[in-house]
Amino acid sequence: ISQVLKARLDEADVATFSVYQHIFPGFSIEARLARYYPFGDTLTHALGYVEKLNRKELNKLEQDGQATNYRATHD
Repeated sequence: ISQVLKARLDEADVATFSVYQHIFPGFSIEARLARYYPFGDTLTHALGYVEKLNRKELNKLEQDGQATNYRATHD
């Protein structure tokens, strides 16, 4: 199970952690996708809501050979 300790790291943060990573076994930096709504709540009702795929949906996509279209999904 992973836990976010700090989000939105800049290049200096990543570089500093990379230098000292050997001191923190079990810790790592992972890139994650995040939604950005430039117009806030203005258009969200028109654009809809998309959520993470569940295991059943992912299995179906794998059976259909389409799972590679959804690489950003994390379990």
